[in-house]
Amino acid sequence: MLFIIFVENAFKHLGNTKDKKNSVCVSIKEINDKLIFICKNSIDPIVLTKKEIEKGKMVLAYKM
Repeated sequence: MLFIIFVENAFKHLGNTKDKKNSVCVSIKEINDKLIFICKNSIDPIVLTKKEIEKGKMVLAYKM
């Protein structure tokens, strides 16, 4: 339940593009007593414009 919001947003921000395949990848694993959660979609964060980011398409990344 803790990660459901991230998975929902990964699908939500895919958009309605018909010119390419969309995908969502979710990975949860435990390494050295730490929970590693990765959730990403096929939207390339490099090509997001400032306008798209302001409309709610965002990139969230955190590394420990």
